[in-house]
Amino acid sequence: MTHYPLLFDFRDLVAGNGFVAGVNLNGRALLADEGDGFVMYGANPGGIAAVGSNRGEAQAEFRQSYRSVLFDIAAEAQDFAEFERQVRDFVDETNRPTAAEWEEAVLRVRSGEVQ
Repeated sequence: MTHYPLLFDFRDLVAGNGFVAGVNLNGRALLADEGDGFVMYGANPGGIAAVGSNRGEAQAEFRQSYRSVLFDIAAEAQDFAEFERQVRDFVDETNRPTAAEWEEAVLRVRSGEVQ
């Protein structure tokens, strides 16, 4: 199984209860080639993952999963302060095992083992 360490930058405009917020996230994810498909695991934020039959599909599903969480938080938040707190908690969450695998994958890329 090959792992690819990814960095991503997501920008979204989210409307909630009396507010509109721009959310910018720089995150890390691990894309795993499972042989019969791909799985993208969040390292930061660590609470999301997605599958796809190819890299692009897995990445698109991951993006959609992330956006879905943002919109769910916005729909449930009573005000902007609560939204901001919950989004910060979500994006600050680290999946430690995935983060460790991400670091290992970076080393494999740097060594030329993975391109």
